[in-house]
Amino acid sequence: MEMHTSSSLFATHGIVVEPRPAGSSRWIQRVLAMLSRLGLAIRREREFRRAIAELESFNDRLLADIGICRSDIDRVVRGERVPFCRRPEDTRC
Repeated sequence: MEMHTSSSLFATHGIVVEPRPAGSSRWIQRVLAMLSRLGLAIRREREFRRAIAELESFNDRLLADIGICRSDIDRVVRGERVPFCRRPEDTRC
């Protein structure tokens, strides 16, 4: 397959190439940027869910050792501020 510039198309085949309007590719760039952000959000959510599943597999004593309550796992993984969970041994989080 031969690649041509607009001037070589005219010289070789007599084809006139109209210039593309300036804003015609902007919507494509916006769609690609949106898809890129969506892909990033999906990857981050999968990482969050993996981390949540791993922490949920820990027993309550191990969670208490690292300073989080079972009910706070989701918020901790997603980076929200959670008060330090320090409770007596006989009570559960």
